[in-house]
Amino acid sequence: MSGTRWVIAFLILLAAAGVCAAAEGSDPALDKYYNANALCRRGLYPLAIKDFEAFLSAHPKHEKVPLAQWGLA
Repeated sequence: MSGTRWVIAFLILLAAAGVCAAAEGSDPALDKYYNANALCRRGLYPLAIKDFEAFLSAHPKHEKVPLAQWGLA
């Protein structure tokens, strides 16, 4: 691959990473929610419960509330 192609490929990768980072960081309220889901998938239920409860108490009107409540069930 020529030098120009490497530069173009690198710039495309940087742009894609920036878009993904912006999408992930668009709703900081979801950090606890996603962390709770990850903990639940790993079988760490007491820790997942704490994160689901923290999410629900901090963001009682968030669109993910029903899913967090289901996660607690």
